[in-house]
Amino acid sequence: MAREISKEKKKILGPMIRLERQKLRLTRKQIITDGQGGQICSATTLYRLEKGRVIQESDVYFSLIEKLNSKYVENRSLDKMIERINQKMMSYFETLEKSVAKSLLSEIVTLKGGQNFYYHQILTGYSDMILVNLNQKKLTESEYLYYKRLMEFMPEPYNVLLLHLCFCHAYNFIQKMPEIEFYECFLMQFKEYFIIRIDILLLLRSENRFLEYESLHQKISEEIKEKHLINQQCKVQAFYVQAIAEYQKPELRETLLHLERMMAENKCQLNPAIYNNICSMMAMTYYVDLKNYEKAAILFETLLKVDINKMYSIGMYYFSACELSNRQFLPGIFNGIDIQQTNVYLRYYYLKYIKHLSITDLVHYLKTEVLDELLQNGNELRVSVFKKQWKLLLEQSPNKFYKDYYAFMKNFE
Repeated sequence: MAREISKEKKKILGPMIRLERQKLRLTRKQIITDGQGGQICSATTLYRLEKGRVIQESDVYFSLIEKLNSKYVENRSLDKMIERINQKMMSYFETLEKSVAKSLLSEIVTLKGGQNFYYHQILTGYSDMILVNLNQKKLTESEYLYYKRLMEFMPEPYNVLLLHLCFCHAYNFIQKMPEIEFYECFLMQFKEYFIIRIDILLLLRSENRFLEYESLHQKISEEIKEKHLINQQCKVQAFYVQAIAEYQKPELRETLLHLERMMAENKCQLNPAIYNNICSMMAMTYYVDLKNYEKAAILFETLLKVDINKMYSIGMYYFSACELSNRQFLPGIFNGIDIQQTNVYLRYYYLKYIKHLSITDLVHYLKTEVLDELLQNGNELRVSVFKKQWKLLLEQSPNKFYKDYYAFMKNFE
């Protein structure tokens, strides 16, 4: 009996083959060579297939997938299970209940056995979405780029879940406005989804569109109240605290205290990952807006004890808060951190406190790596962190580095 692949699957398998081929660093010529001096298909056919155009001969897909050291068997029963998982995933990202996440992960692991091309990739994506949401995993750069490209051709609602995953990674870890703004057209395209409207709140705040932010915040808050979504209620309130802080609204302290009371009253019900994320936001508010560095350092430290991966996003502010409040750092603070994945700013503190670079070498790093990154992707907050660093270095060597200091500062006048 001839093996067949449905037309709908072929539209997805082709671009998936391209992503997998590129991951394995195979050229088009290498993948179409059948190993016996012949060709699986022409280069033109491969190009069309990888663009998502349907090729009638199913054997071409099977042979290309085998060249990727994998196999594919269409499974209608598994397709139906994936449809149900899609629905459960959308429901989870609305309620954010940890028990639902654990149940989903267990179900995904059960289905994930084997290396059946397409199904393995889809199920791996599901598990990564949940693990990242629970702060149990940080995407590598290659994983992020893979999901970003996968998002472009996957059907709904899987592409919506990938959009949420990629946008949150860009917002939390890449932290560069061009990368965050890249997602605006996609977010607006799928704004009928609740989880995407939450992401749009973050986008609007990042782009300083406060009037639009307030309008959407009000609508989402009413929806959350109607659905009794306690995790989302606390999360959105935390966003609002940050928005008020950025726009220097006088009710900041009152709104922050309201959020802290809400967190304390509902701690047992909250998803721990959501609780920790909100604590991170509160710590940043104490650091940036209230200048309460001791409180900020304590909150940061509490988070890092629970989830060391938070170091990637809050690390430089934790070190700065400790310095400004004369607080000792946690021992072994960089244990479990891949220093190659850290940004330039956090690497500075690694070099300062773990590698114990001399002041001369730290000044050189500030003048080169840090300055270049600030000029390309810096903002007022990041610049202020390293202005404080210059002040600390000058206190230790008052006469030696003033020329370097003024040259650095001239870039931000």
